[in-house]
Amino acid sequence: MQKDSRPTEGLRRSVADVYAAELDYLVERRRRLGDQDVDPSSLQAERPRAGTAIAPRVAHGTVGLALSGGGIRSATFSLGVLQALSHLDLLKFVDYLSTVSGGGYVGSCVTSLLTSDPRAGVRPAGRDPGAFPLGFSGADREAPEVRHLRDYSNYLVPRRGILSLGVWRLVAAYLGALILNLIAPLSGLGFLFVAGTLILSWLATAQWAWGWSYLRWLAAGLGVITAAWLVAPYLAAWTKRARDVLMAGAAVAVAVAMALGFLIAAPWAYYELVGLVLGSQPVALGQLEGGLKVFGFCKGPAPRECQHVEGTVEDLRGALQVAGARVGGGQTTLQHLVDGIWDTQLTIANKGLAGDLYFAGPEVELIRALGEAGFTIGEGRALDSLMTVLFPILAAAIPAAVIGYLKRSLWIFGFAAAGLLAAVEIVHFGEWLSREDYPTLVEWYPRLFVIAVVSGFVINVNRVSLLNFYRDRLADAYVIRRSSAQIVTSDRIRLRDVLPTNNGPYHLVNATLNLSGSRDLSLRGRRSAHFLFSKLYCGSPRVGYAPTGAYARGRLELATAMAVSGAAVSPQMGSATKPGLAVLMALLNVRLGQWLPNPAVHLRAGLVFWHYFFLKELFSLTDENDWYVFVSDGGHFDNTGLYGLLERRCKTIIAVDCGADPTRKFEDIANIMRKARIDFGIDIQLDLGKLHGDGTSPRAAAGFQVGKIVYPPNQGDVGGEGRLVYIKPTMSEDLHESEDLLEYARNHPTFPQETTGDQFFDEGQFESYRELGYQLTKAGFAALGPRWLR
Repeated sequence: MQKDSRPTEGLRRSVADVYAAELDYLVERRRRLGDQDVDPSSLQAERPRAGTAIAPRVAHGTVGLALSGGGIRSATFSLGVLQALSHLDLLKFVDYLSTVSGGGYVGSCVTSLLTSDPRAGVRPAGRDPGAFPLGFSGADREAPEVRHLRDYSNYLVPRRGILSLGVWRLVAAYLGALILNLIAPLSGLGFLFVAGTLILSWLATAQWAWGWSYLRWLAAGLGVITAAWLVAPYLAAWTKRARDVLMAGAAVAVAVAMALGFLIAAPWAYYELVGLVLGSQPVALGQLEGGLKVFGFCKGPAPRECQHVEGTVEDLRGALQVAGARVGGGQTTLQHLVDGIWDTQLTIANKGLAGDLYFAGPEVELIRALGEAGFTIGEGRALDSLMTVLFPILAAAIPAAVIGYLKRSLWIFGFAAAGLLAAVEIVHFGEWLSREDYPTLVEWYPRLFVIAVVSGFVINVNRVSLLNFYRDRLADAYVIRRSSAQIVTSDRIRLRDVLPTNNGPYHLVNATLNLSGSRDLSLRGRRSAHFLFSKLYCGSPRVGYAPTGAYARGRLELATAMAVSGAAVSPQMGSATKPGLAVLMALLNVRLGQWLPNPAVHLRAGLVFWHYFFLKELFSLTDENDWYVFVSDGGHFDNTGLYGLLERRCKTIIAVDCGADPTRKFEDIANIMRKARIDFGIDIQLDLGKLHGDGTSPRAAAGFQVGKIVYPPNQGDVGGEGRLVYIKPTMSEDLHESEDLLEYARNHPTFPQETTGDQFFDEGQFESYRELGYQLTKAGFAALGPRWLR
């Protein structure tokens, strides 16, 4: 892909430009409603003429409805909320429909139905034209569209069963995408490996003395890394001053490990000396084990994640005793070594340490392997034996490094150890190939180069991700239209073409711009920014906005925007991004996020080398400065959908918070409160006391609360106060639930906060969440009075 160096003023727009275009849409929508309660004149306040750029104003009196993330749970509960608002004839007041993830399922359903049927609207059932398509039809029977949603509550696999087409389609989609996804890293790594091996094979043959000297330093460095990795996390866990303890522990570990590594790798270390060292190790480890217990007695019990260290030391002692016996007997064959490794692994597992095997196991293998390899130095077979010993350890060191990082341990030591092991193995393998298969290797070099380069242009990382399967399943369920008496998929609706008659709320589809690799220090905690898809503009305050008709060549579809907004499983997940986990997820193609054009960069048509962006995703180097940006689930930045509405300074906001919150900690609403104060100076005042409950059950005094939004003066706006209606799935004490709802709650104690991992609703589950959303919203607004939104 080529980047245009010319100014991008023709595409990039500011927030004021975006808001001005939205105002034109909202004015026309209110005018078409023809309802005296919804006056379009307030939207023209302080604006000289239509089309003029203007910063958002509280005085415009806009109303926003935010449907949060939460998968199918949020979609179904929000359906009940929408039905209640329509039934009360309040949906007509909603100017903005802001959705995230699961809330976007049902939000996109509303948008697609209103797009395909210009006669549809947001009014109560029976009012034709303008009736809400997801409302009730005659005699309070639900509309065919609602029956369709109920039938597709298992949207990922509509027909369950091991032999169902949906299951095999999922399996085939994943395996096919995985194979294509692995072509890129395997061909690239193969090319680099062969190139490195050709070079190192020459060094190992022509410069044998130098190669052995290099190898000794690798062995010594490996000992340093291993010792520090084993000791430092244990000591650091007892104090918050982890860095100070790490430095002190590393200093001791370096001194000891360098001495041990030098003895093992030195050319004069005959087996008698190594045997002496190994013989002394069990005694030293016994002393270390006792010292750790005394230290634990003085400081208190070790944290749970470090309690395995004492057991590991004990296993190290036994392993070294076995290794010493084998060295003394001269048994250095590969079979004996493999048997010893398996014996030690089984010993650790049988002692109940299997959960920490990847964290502690490699140290056992490494120390024993270095000891046994040290014996062979005296026999003149050092290179072969040491490399053969280290090969199986490499398989354990790599997952140890990744999982060690996830445990907040010294991940850098783990990765460094894996790198050293790989380098040592390449030295050995290169020396072997130089004798055996050098001609074959030379033949493979250009082949792998061609595969690596061509696949980089041909294999689009977006097309081999799981998003396409996810998008298609969501579209079958939610992006629909009525055709005669049938409900059919309408997944080809382009985002720029939605709502051509302005007969519905302006839809804001929220996503996350991932910025793990950004150099901006203000993003060090967030690692992300808000990203928006909408009918008129797509983009972010961080990179600017581009007209939707020109963005991604105008081909972006509503179904794709909905799916990206719900791309929860992704290597890059905003502030939740973990570099070690990102590597595994990217390689295994467990990824739903998408690389989309950067609105800040004007792109010419051309080829894209997708390997480059795959590597950025793999190593968490995503930023805002490249031709493409990585976009994922909106919940990775703001799971409530409130950010865009607060940026537009809406006078009234109805927030439906369906994020997973079984202990009622209200993390999502607290997160947006902080971001609103930091980014906009907006103060949200909301008393959640009645919604907290006792923390042990999903029941609380209320599930509906009214708060206040204090907007400060900004860009010509004098500011003022707004209103926030907060709705959370709750079995509230003052709610007049139907008996079937009470029965479901009795038989499902976690209702209505069942795990988001459950995306396979049955009929009773679907109806219970829908009915709860309907009842809570209807009762809450009835208490406020019929003219509260006017």
